[in-house]
Amino acid sequence: MPWVAFLPLASSAAYLFDGVFLGSGKVRWMLATMAASALVFALLWWLGASTDIPAARNDNLWRAFLIFNVCRGLFLGAAYARITTARAWLTGSAA
Repeated sequence: MPWVAFLPLASSAAYLFDGVFLGSGKVRWMLATMAASALVFALLWWLGASTDIPAARNDNLWRAFLIFNVCRGLFLGAAYARITTARAWLTGSAA
């Protein structure tokens, strides 16, 4: 399972931004980016599940999960850049 070896590297940005968004209370952005990443995962998994070879289906599932984590990191990074550019980190908070 070579896919498992790449998971920590692929997931690191997503987990870093999870902490930033949870700590700042911007969980709606997390919800939106998670939904978009889940759609990407579902599409890739559906496309990869069409094969009759069980080993290839397993590889496609792991590949979709890896890309899901990469998408979470990319989408949260884009949201981070958008919020930072708009200087909106403290809007709506008690600070």
